Formats: sequence, C-alpha cells, structure tokens
Amino acid sequence: MRAQEFIHLLKGVRHKGKNQWIACCPAHDDHDPSLSITEHQDRVLIKCWAGCDALSIVNSLGLTLGDLFHEKHDYTPPHAFAKREMAQRKQTQSKQEQAITFLSVVTAALKRGETVPDADIQRARRAKAFLEKHNVTGAA
Repeated sequence: MRAQEFIHLLKGVRHKGKNQWIACCPAHDDHDPSLSITEHQDRVLIKCWAGCDALSIVNSLGLTLGDLFHEKHDYTPPHAFAKREMAQRKQTQSKQEQAITFLSVVTAALKRGETVPDADIQRARRAKAFLEKHNVTGAA
C-alpha cells in the first residue's frame, strides 16, 4: 500500500511536506491530529504522538502491519507474538482460576449435603475436564 491509499482511510488529513501527512489517529478518540504518516522507500511509516502502537493503528483500520509495505508482506513483529502469547496465557489462567473456584464451591456444597442443581453439576464436570486438560492439579 502506498501512503496515498493509506491516508484516504483516515480523517483530518493535512499535508505536512514531501511524502508527509498528519491525521487523526483511528486507534483512539483523536480530535487533534496526532498521527504522522511518512512514505519512506518501500513502506508507509506511522507514528501516533499520543502513544498508540502501529499494530493498534492498522488493526483499527482492518489492516495488518504487512499492508504498510508497498509490496504485500506477511509481517508480524516478534514482540507482537510475545504480546499475543501473554494475553492468551492470562486468559487461560483467568479461566483456570474461575474453574477452580466454581469446582471448589460445588464440591464444598456437596460435602455439606446440600442439593446442587444438575446444571451446576454439569458445569463442575466441564470445569474439572478443563482443568485436567490444562494439567492443573489440586483442584477439587
């Protein structure tokens, strides 16, 4: 993609010089243009002065980082893989904690002789299977 194509996706575009523009950043509620766009060699360079990262900017437009190159690239920077992996781990950890808590509550209720609805028994079984799948031990 060329800079001319990219800037047509933006609002509040102003020309700043040879191959340079400024526009409202699509990744945040921008009313005072903070996104710098520069066409440099074989790519479009972007910088949000409010702090948005390039991945957030292109994603908000339905693009990828590879779309910033004149020739299509399948490019994801190494740190993006690490961020994605960390987010997936956090999500799995949160689900594990929820499963442990739910399973503990149901198990304690059954030990006290309380009646537990069938839907909660089924959910507890799914929680236990989830924990076993993720090799979480020590859960009820």
